[in-house]
Amino acid sequence: MAVATLAPVKRAIEASTTMSLPFELVRQVLADDPGAMVAEIVTPEDRAARRFRSSLGVDLGAGGAVRQAVEIEIGSPQVSDSVMSLPLHWRATGRDRLFPVFEGHLTASPAEGDATLLMVAGTYTVPLGPVGRFGDGLIGRRLARQSLTSFVEDVARRIDAEVHRRTTSAQWNPAPYPVSLRESAAGPAPG
Repeated sequence: MAVATLAPVKRAIEASTTMSLPFELVRQVLADDPGAMVAEIVTPEDRAARRFRSSLGVDLGAGGAVRQAVEIEIGSPQVSDSVMSLPLHWRATGRDRLFPVFEGHLTASPAEGDATLLMVAGTYTVPLGPVGRFGDGLIGRRLARQSLTSFVEDVARRIDAEVHRRTTSAQWNPAPYPVSLRESAAGPAPG
């Protein structure tokens, strides 16, 4: 008797924010050093391999938080006059079988006025088969949404800081970045 295996569950997810910075400046910062925009610490070895270590965090409320170290791979940028897209792939380091794997893109594009839309969109694969599906329904999706929101906010802050470092010598205060989040079923994994 053959045992049926369940295809991994993939969920589509995206988070975006609008930055009060011209697209040309954001595109230049991302093109010059994308790793420094997605990770806290970047070494020359990281830049050469296009693999960066970072951490994703979730605020649990009541002063509690969870952070998980991740390795982020950045693919070759796709650049045009109206969009810059960086392929992203990340997975947890350490207990990686317990955490979702993300595959998607970080994109920047012109927004209304002199602003830039920054978006991370892709899919995450729910780990641990049926147990993971259950956990994803209870809390996993909420944690994935909060992690992606936090990631987009962190990237926006780093870009903002670098643009302001390059363009002004005056003190600056980064703007808050309200993030819009969407999620849907992505269908079964190919295979």
